[in-house]
Amino acid sequence: ATALVELTSATDSELRSRALAVVLPSLEALPGLEERGRFDRHAAAQTVLQLVPFEADGCERVVMALVACLVRDAGTDTGQAAEAALQRLTSANSELRDCALAAMLPHLQDPKWPVRKAAAQALQQLAAADPELRNRALVALLPCLGDPDDGVMRTVATVLHHLLPPDS
Repeated sequence: ATALVELTSATDSELRSRALAVVLPSLEALPGLEERGRFDRHAAAQTVLQLVPFEADGCERVVMALVACLVRDAGTDTGQAAEAALQRLTSANSELRDCALAAMLPHLQDPKWPVRKAAAQALQQLAAADPELRNRALVALLPCLGDPDDGVMRTVATVLHHLLPPDS
């Protein structure tokens, strides 16, 4: 991964695109029965974090792969690496933030608690700086306050606290 990142310098977008094309299938792969698949995804997520261009035009597939990895590996270092890469990729591009937000919203209803928590926390990061996305995230999160799981309610309340404007 380090060699791949060094080879694809920030000035060579064509090489970076080729490297992303090689790495993405590891993120998109379905989880296998063995633990090795998760470690491959972790390395891929860390590599994507280094490769993603700041002006991420045409990276919808990368966003979708990172969201899938974040959800599939929620609560692990792999999920955290995917979340960091997603945050960096979407930080300067509102279209990609919108794409990531749309991909994350359904996971608020996932039956697995780590997935719902990861989705809520990712929404907090994605929507914080964008008023329109913040409003969409707030609307999606409000029904989760009625979740019977205390952990879900606490996480959602914390995320809502961060997303709501200070004067509300």
